[in-house]
Amino acid sequence: MLIPTNSHPSLATIFAVIPNAHYLVEKLGVNDEELKQPLNVIATQKGFTENFLEALLVSYASGMQINQDALKALSAGELMKYLSLSHRYYLEKKLPEIEQHIEQVVTKHGACDPLATVLCALFEKYRQKLEAHIRYEEEVFFPYALRLINGEALPNDNRYNSTIFLSQHTSLEDDLQFLCSFLLNSAHKTQQLLPYNVFLSHITLLEADLHQHSCIEEQVLVPKIQELEALLNA
Repeated sequence: MLIPTNSHPSLATIFAVIPNAHYLVEKLGVNDEELKQPLNVIATQKGFTENFLEALLVSYASGMQINQDALKALSAGELMKYLSLSHRYYLEKKLPEIEQHIEQVVTKHGACDPLATVLCALFEKYRQKLEAHIRYEEEVFFPYALRLINGEALPNDNRYNSTIFLSQHTSLEDDLQFLCSFLLNSAHKTQQLLPYNVFLSHITLLEADLHQHSCIEEQVLVPKIQELEALLNA
């Protein structure tokens, strides 16, 4: 890992050598003053352990590929808290940023480039799908998982489990890949790619982050929940 070797580097120092750490900065809501603080201080302020943030940074340093060994050693509660912060980040920051850019393109080019209007409609459909995906996790799976983590009894008529969650857990990255392919093919035909370069950059970054998010859920969090289910049914 490329984290500086001094014992407690500031997040700003880490950010300088791991550019993808901006995801962590934005999801935790770290401001400019907090960036100057050591990672262990920020972890305490945001309600995480330093080990947890370091494990995430390992993933960010490796091209957004999760480090299962590092993450599996962490608590399910911290994982769920981070995933919920990620949900808020997508809904309150990333989607509005992308929508704002699309609206600007439509305002500037819509009259002479129908692609802008089509792209706006496609992204709106994607936004609704992502919102429904997140709402299901926040309202169904996460409360179920949290009860297991806290050792709370499940209702006698409970039929829900992690297997059902996995069967319904669809990949949202594929839709973003389709959007990128559609845009590239259409824009090249009309020689109008330049107005969409920022949009493509946003979508590419969101796709990578959502892929990591999904891997943490399926490969790290769910196995922890399955272990608790096995104990419950033993």
